[in-house]
Amino acid sequence: MITKEQLSKVRLVALDLDGTFLNEKSIVSERNKEAVRRADGAGIKVALSTGRPLCGVLPEYLENVPIRFAITTNGAGIYDLDSKTSIFDQCMDYKKVAHLTDYLITKHIHFDVFIEGDGYSDERLVPVIEELDMPPELKYYLHGTRKTVPDICAYLRAAKRPIQKVTMNFPPNVYKTDRVEVKNFLQADPSLRLVSGGYMNLEITDISVSKAKALSILGSHLGLQKEEIMAIGDSGNDLDMIKAAGIGVAMGNAVDDVKAAADLVIEDNIHDGVALMLDELTELSAH
Repeated sequence: MITKEQLSKVRLVALDLDGTFLNEKSIVSERNKEAVRRADGAGIKVALSTGRPLCGVLPEYLENVPIRFAITTNGAGIYDLDSKTSIFDQCMDYKKVAHLTDYLITKHIHFDVFIEGDGYSDERLVPVIEELDMPPELKYYLHGTRKTVPDICAYLRAAKRPIQKVTMNFPPNVYKTDRVEVKNFLQADPSLRLVSGGYMNLEITDISVSKAKALSILGSHLGLQKEEIMAIGDSGNDLDMIKAAGIGVAMGNAVDDVKAAADLVIEDNIHDGVALMLDELTELSAH
């Protein structure tokens, strides 16, 4: 049972984006933005913690909201949003990822490779986006934020750049075939961390990467203790962060595992659960 005294100690709130800070239309509501401003005025910092790359933290999410830091790609990169500089980076070797993409390109999926804050995809996979079981707003996001190349496998080998994350999305008709095969293939490699960020996707990073680790690093960067940090999320890639934070919070729309691990379960993202939580923290800080 979380007490008001514990809540009053929170000085940093880490927010997942999709399904948490963003509503069902993939936008940040004015109510959420106002709550962030009030929290900041009360001395409570708000940061983002997302599976997206830096390029996926769209300018409109940050418009008129005092959010300076973002944990991206499930913890593989932490950025100062004001200066667009990296605070922390933990990547996979390009040779390993190029070998994985040799395999992935043979499956009926759409996948992205995240490099230094940008998302790259094979142009041959673009049509698969329309087959995915996700809202139109997210399909639009995928189309608008990925740099396409003719051959992703060849690109990775030529660019020789370290890889933050690979995200794989599957059309529903291959959930029981290609998705199962890909998951088994990835699970066989102990050097990879495999999670799901929603919509039956699969996401891989280096095994040492997690939102929990990144949140601890950001907390130390800001001079905060564990009990001063709250994390809010909804999906499998938020699970370790919610367990590791001083107070872990699940959205009302969170998957069952996340709800079970959380200290608190709040309203869903359609009803501005984040704003309600932030307003409670703000009110407590005033007393």
